[in-house]
Amino acid sequence: MAELEEMKELVAQMVRENARLVQALARAPVPAPLDPAVSRAEKVAKLSLALRKSHKVKDFKDASETNIREWLKRFDQEAGSLKKMSGINDDLTRSEYVEVIKDKLEYQVVKRLDAVFIAKRPAITWEAVTTVELHTCLKEEFGPKETDVSSLLCQFGPNRMKKTPEVSVNDFFSQLAGAAARLYESCHRCGED
Repeated sequence: MAELEEMKELVAQMVRENARLVQALARAPVPAPLDPAVSRAEKVAKLSLALRKSHKVKDFKDASETNIREWLKRFDQEAGSLKKMSGINDDLTRSEYVEVIKDKLEYQVVKRLDAVFIAKRPAITWEAVTTVELHTCLKEEFGPKETDVSSLLCQFGPNRMKKTPEVSVNDFFSQLAGAAARLYESCHRCGED
């Protein structure tokens, strides 16, 4: 019987403790709801960090072996996949996209784009540039600037076509002959003009 009284007292004590905890929770301040703009900014920062760590898209550097069109496609594809992982379901705004892509451009590229923006009429700023204008400026400034003839001539210079072990001699000779024929045709057409 003493055990039953002990159990009743223990249960009553637990009920009083639970009531006290419920009252304390009711008096506790309620955290303010998270501002959607702050939440969105955190997600974009998370996306930017994920792009920095990504091995699929390196920082764009002004180098002859880097094709800007291919880099932009890879960047957009990687940003799209990482965007979902960062919790962003809709498209990036213009300012968010510009900041994310600017973060992946080397300092020298950003400086050259600053000069290109100033030279445009009317002048463009980073705060007002649209995605299409940015892509156009990147392609104009860092895209291929050589003619077909000059690219064919490069095949016979120090960066000429070289036979790799996986290509047969016959296939390599066919590629070389085709390049020479195209060079001859383009030079012959230039002579007729």
